[in-house]
Amino acid sequence: MNTQYITSKGFARYITKYIAKSESSHVFNIIKKDHFREHIVARRLDAMKAMFLLLGEPIYNSLIQVKYLNTDPLNSWTKTVLFIHLLQDEDDDPYFKDSIEKYMNRPLERIFNRITYPKYFEMYIIQKNKPNDNTKRNIYQDQLGNYIIQRTKLIIIRYRFLKTTDGELYFY
Repeated sequence: MNTQYITSKGFARYITKYIAKSESSHVFNIIKKDHFREHIVARRLDAMKAMFLLLGEPIYNSLIQVKYLNTDPLNSWTKTVLFIHLLQDEDDDPYFKDSIEKYMNRPLERIFNRITYPKYFEMYIIQKNKPNDNTKRNIYQDQLGNYIIQRTKLIIIRYRFLKTTDGELYFY
């Protein structure tokens, strides 16, 4: 039995991980009096797995991307250190740029003046490498040197909602 304490913060992540986990598979010889075969044939499946197996659909296939955005105040940000091969001698900042820094350094084009933090990441792809020239999508460059490409399909954005019970973080 798999038991785990789940809070409201991690509940959706846990359920998504549990529902989308792939079916275990093994390679073995199927012969008469084979204990592995008997186990596979006789095992009990939950309703979700049985439904996907009957329909012949893969359980773990997903086309939708979900991006989790940082909403923590400046004094509680966590930073990730760059890999050694990405560090440069003249670089004063040895950390990866997080989503808030990328949003604050968005392109200076007029359309980005009124775009909100979640909409920016929902509507645009941010990448270091220049995209190939044959794309028909709008491409911009931000103040950090990243290429900003308009998405053809919007993605789902998630972030932590603060409540008054969160105290100082909420009032920040």
